[in-house]
Amino acid sequence: MITCSRRTTTEIHHFSQCVMLFNQKLSQHICPSDRDPLWATAALLGIMTIASFDAVTTEEAWPLRPSNPLDLEWFRLGDGKKIIWRLTDPLRPGGIFRAMAHEYAQLPFEIPLAGTKGVPSELAEVCNMDSSCNENNNPYFVAVHVLVQLQKLPTDQTASIRMVSFMSQSQQPFRDLLQEKDPVALLLLALWYAQASRVLWWIAQRARIESRSIRLYLEKFHRHNIKVHRLLPPPLLGTE
Repeated sequence: MITCSRRTTTEIHHFSQCVMLFNQKLSQHICPSDRDPLWATAALLGIMTIASFDAVTTEEAWPLRPSNPLDLEWFRLGDGKKIIWRLTDPLRPGGIFRAMAHEYAQLPFEIPLAGTKGVPSELAEVCNMDSSCNENNNPYFVAVHVLVQLQKLPTDQTASIRMVSFMSQSQQPFRDLLQEKDPVALLLLALWYAQASRVLWWIAQRARIESRSIRLYLEKFHRHNIKVHRLLPPPLLGTE
């Protein structure tokens, strides 16, 4: 059994109060002095949502557990944060996040217009990618190109902010496939977990348990998809 800590009632209470007050503030006129605190709160809530992980066993974790409309809500937070970004303009002159402009500028990866340049042939085959594929005709296109660029980064803190690009640059068709527990989409998420868990402490527990749940789900429901199984990363180490 994988051991981990469920959130306490106190933790859940304070988290819900924070979300409620945050929503109240957003529903009002945003003063210039509110911009930096609101963006900082949005960033921290995003981290807390991903780090808040209540599954104690692999079977309790997504995707093995029964489907729920709230599944992958943490993955979809990027859309909400984009709205907060536009409202608060964190990199504006005089803002405290202006000093991080260089780091934020590195966040989005440049995606080719078409093709499989830089994508390993086995991964391209699994994702049905060829020289004519692009973001409009292949739902894996952007996710794959972001992933292969992340895999080239050093596994230290200099790569941490760029790791979230897999979430922030993901497109709706890919997220829909994840929601449907599509085997190729699950493979790509598992490969990202293997990278992100090395530099993002707040995703390590979720990555460890859900990547194992992904492996068991694929063994149970897609055991004959040998090409997908061949590309799965080794299980992430953790407390058993």
